[in-house]
Amino acid sequence: MSRSAQKEGGYFVSVPTIFGPQRWIELAIPGAETGIVLFTPPGHEGWIGTLLNASLFCNDVHTTYEELVARGVEFTSPPQRESWGTSATLKDCEGNLLLIAGAS
Repeated sequence: MSRSAQKEGGYFVSVPTIFGPQRWIELAIPGAETGIVLFTPPGHEGWIGTLLNASLFCNDVHTTYEELVARGVEFTSPPQRESWGTSATLKDCEGNLLLIAGAS
């Protein structure tokens, strides 16, 4: 997380970082070891506000899937083994699709 981070609500939000034509914002939950980086790939500026291209890493996709299903999370697909690891797609309460992925 950037040293220029500010606390906004329950998150730390960094000042937008600019690296050449690319810029991004980092979000982190206080005390967490993870964060989220929000950015728009070049050429996809028309997608701003319409697409959340994100994946969340976990240590065990199958266990995480079972825990989330038990909590009522809707998945569009169960865990599937890929050449690079395992993934499953969930739908959040706003209809965004998110990929959970892991090495196992």
